[in-house]
Amino acid sequence: MQHELKFYKAFREDVELANRLFDSKDSSPRHVILLLHDALEFLFYECLLLNEIDIYENGQNTIGFDKAYNLLLKSG
Repeated sequence: MQHELKFYKAFREDVELANRLFDSKDSSPRHVILLLHDALEFLFYECLLLNEIDIYENGQNTIGFDKAYNLLLKSG
């Protein structure tokens, strides 16, 4: 089964939007930071999935930024 890389795609979309907002005079730095935080979370999920580590708290909710980060640290 081929992996779809859907979380990587979401990561890229958020980073691209954050870059556009960063260059805009009308954007809020807070929004850029929030997008980058979400982008990192998506990247963490993608890395965990590629290492066959479950990212779901239950059937619908993912584990969140902190838990994903800690699992990545543990997995090396």
